[in-house]
Amino acid sequence: MFGKIVKLVVLFAVCSFALSANVWAADTIGLESLVETPGHAAYLQVTPDRPSDGQTVYRDPPRFTWTREADPSTMEYNDTPLRQYRFQVASDAGFTTLLVNVVTDSNGYNMLAPFNISQAWWRVGYLVPGDPGTVEQWSATRTFYIDPGHIDWDRSYLADETYLTSKAQHPRVIFNPTNIPLIRAWIATDSRAMSQLNEVKDFANDALAATSWGSATGSNFEWKGLRSVALAWMLTGDAKYLDSGMTAQMLVDLSNLFLAANLDSKDDYDGHNIRAMAMAFDWLYHEMTQAQRDQVINAMDLRAFHIINRFGFRNDEGTNVGNSSLWRVGDGHMFDNFNLTMYTAMAAWEHSANLRELFDKGMNYHLGMTCWAGSESGQNQGFGYGTYHHVDILNYVFIANTIFPEVEFDKNPYLDTADFFGRMVPVGLPFTNWGDGRWRLDGANNSISSWAEMHSYIRNDGVTYNHFLNENGGGVVERWNNEFMYVDIPLRWYYSAPTPVAETTKGAVYPLEGWATAAASAPSEPAAVANGVGFSFRSSPRVNVTTHSGFYDLSFQAYAYGEMLNYPGHDRQTNLKMQHN
Repeated sequence: MFGKIVKLVVLFAVCSFALSANVWAADTIGLESLVETPGHAAYLQVTPDRPSDGQTVYRDPPRFTWTREADPSTMEYNDTPLRQYRFQVASDAGFTTLLVNVVTDSNGYNMLAPFNISQAWWRVGYLVPGDPGTVEQWSATRTFYIDPGHIDWDRSYLADETYLTSKAQHPRVIFNPTNIPLIRAWIATDSRAMSQLNEVKDFANDALAATSWGSATGSNFEWKGLRSVALAWMLTGDAKYLDSGMTAQMLVDLSNLFLAANLDSKDDYDGHNIRAMAMAFDWLYHEMTQAQRDQVINAMDLRAFHIINRFGFRNDEGTNVGNSSLWRVGDGHMFDNFNLTMYTAMAAWEHSANLRELFDKGMNYHLGMTCWAGSESGQNQGFGYGTYHHVDILNYVFIANTIFPEVEFDKNPYLDTADFFGRMVPVGLPFTNWGDGRWRLDGANNSISSWAEMHSYIRNDGVTYNHFLNENGGGVVERWNNEFMYVDIPLRWYYSAPTPVAETTKGAVYPLEGWATAAASAPSEPAAVANGVGFSFRSSPRVNVTTHSGFYDLSFQAYAYGEMLNYPGHDRQTNLKMQHN
C-alpha cells in the first residue's frame, strides 16, 4: 500500500509538471483559466447550434446543426412533435442575399457547396407542426467567420441527382468495374495483401464447407460467412465462390429469414448482419435474378423503415421524435444500428423510397453531427466505447469515399479527434477505464489496432501511424476477427502509408469535452507507460449520461512504470468518482 501511495505522489507531481510545461504557461490555476462555454456546447444531451455566434470555422462550408426545438429547455425527456425547419444562410445580416434557403425535417443541413466568402450569417425558422408554410419562431441570427487558411469541403454533390445517378451502378461498395482488375493485380505484388487474401479465403472456404451452407438458419456465423464468400469472389474472381448459384441463394434465404422474423431490435449484432446483407447484395448483384434482388431489397427496405420511423430518427411508426432520437442526441445502440444500416442505403439507395430517405437523412447526419457522443476534439465517452464508435465512423468514411470520392468524407473535422484517442491510451497501457472490461489492450485485437491504422491512412496522419507501429512493437499486427477483413486489403490500395512522425507534446486539455491528460513521455512512444507515469482526468461541463459505456465526473485513470494504479483488470471496472480507490 505504501508503494502505491509513493507512486501516486510521484505520478501527480510529474503529471502536474508535464501539464504546466506543455499546456499552461501559468504556475497556478485561477479565474483566468476559466473557459467560456460556446453556443455549440451549451446544452447537455442536445444536438447543438453549430456554428455558434462569432465562431471562426476552418471548413467552408462549416457543419450546420441546430437544437430540435427553439427552446431546448422545453424538451427535457419528452417526445417532441414532427417538425420542419427553414434553414437560411446569407452574405448579409439582413438576409437580403440568401446563399442557402431550404426546408428540411432534419435539425441540420450539410449538402452544401463552399460559400467562398469570409463571413456569413445563418438562422433557422421553426415551422408550425403540420403547417410547413408558417414560421412559428425564428432562431437568433448567428454569424461565423471562415478562417483564411480554411479547407474547402464541397458536399453539394449529394444533393445533385445527376451525380447520384452516375454512381448508381453495381458493384460500387469498395469495388467497381474499373478497379476490380487493378486491385486483384496489386494483391499479387504485395506480400501482406496476399497473406490477408489467404485469410479471407480460409474464412470463405469454412463457410462453404459448413453444414448450414444451403440450409440457412439465420445465424450470425452464416451472415459473416456469406460476406466472406462474396468478398472472396470480389478479390479473386474464382467462380468457386459463386458455388453454382448457391451463394446468391444463401443471401436470398437469409434475407427472407430476416423478413419473417422482423429482426429489428436494438441488438447491434442484427446491425452487423444487415451490413453483410448490403455488401453481399452489391457484390453479388449481377449473379442474381431480378426476383432474387427484389427479395433482398425488401429486407433492406424493412430495416431502413425501422431506422427512420422506429429506432433512429422518428419513433412510434414515424409519429413523433423520441427523447433518444439521433436528431436530439441518440445513444450507443441506436448509433450502432443506424451506422450499420447505412450500408444498405449506400448499396441500394435507388432501389426503394425508404432506402433513399435513409440515404438522405443518414448522409446529412454523418456530414453534420457524425457521432452522438463527441465533438471536434474529443469524446464524451471514454476511450473504450469511444474508439469502438470511432472505428464505425472510419469504416463508414472509407466506404463512402470509395463510392463518392468527390465528397471527401475524410475532411470531416470530427476526425481531428485522433489526438484525443491517442492520449487516452498511450502505447503499452494494459487496461483502459471508461468502458466494459473487454476494452483490455491485448496486441492484435486492441483498440489501437482497430482504429489507428485506418485513421492514419485515411487522414495521412504520421503521428497516429507512429502510435500504431509502436503499439505493435514497431511492426504491423493483423487484427483478423472477420469484422474488418473487407477493409484491410482495399484500404492500402486506396491510400498510401503515411510517414511515421514522432510526437513531442506530453499533455493536453480538452476544455469542452472535459478531459485533461499528461504523461512523462509523449503518449505515442513506448516509454510513456513502461518507463514513466501518467494520467487521464475527467471533469466535464457537458457530461454524458453514465452507463456501462461511460464514467462519472472526477474519475481518473492513472498508471506508472507499466502498471495501472486504479484499475485492477476485472471484467467490469468501477467508474465512480475518484474511482473510490
